[in-house]
Amino acid sequence: MGARGLSLAPLTGLLCLWLAIASASAAPPTNTQPCDRDSTRSALRSFIGAFNGGSFEQLDALFAQEPHFQWYSAPAPGQRLGADARRRDTLVPYFRRRHAAGDRLRLRTFDWNGKSAHWSNFGFVALRSKPQADGWIRSESKGAAICDGGRPTLITISLGGRPLP
Repeated sequence: MGARGLSLAPLTGLLCLWLAIASASAAPPTNTQPCDRDSTRSALRSFIGAFNGGSFEQLDALFAQEPHFQWYSAPAPGQRLGADARRRDTLVPYFRRRHAAGDRLRLRTFDWNGKSAHWSNFGFVALRSKPQADGWIRSESKGAAICDGGRPTLITISLGGRPLP
């Protein structure tokens, strides 16, 4: 390969990386504001209560609609990653399947990480049941919420997880 091809390779690689990051990043929501600590925590607690109780209409109302919804991701069991995690139209059916399989959550800690220009960010630790098995998965997780007229809605939840000993 000639010197010219070698000198363009790093630039091409950087351009591909930048395009991948830019396409994966969602535009910030418009006409919304970040939530305060208490309303963000309340939205997360409401999510966990509705998830455990199989309150699918409430779950649907707790998550922002398009274009504000970003993603809901989870590892196995019930893996929901990548493009699937970004599909708002499959969110409630996914919750129905996870509830039917016995998936449940227990909130252990909540850490409000503050506000950005458009949303509030938080981390949390939950215990997630392992359906069809004894035990729980420690789920170190994160999320974001927006407020519209003071009403918090979740735009992102990413569950983490590893089996507890």
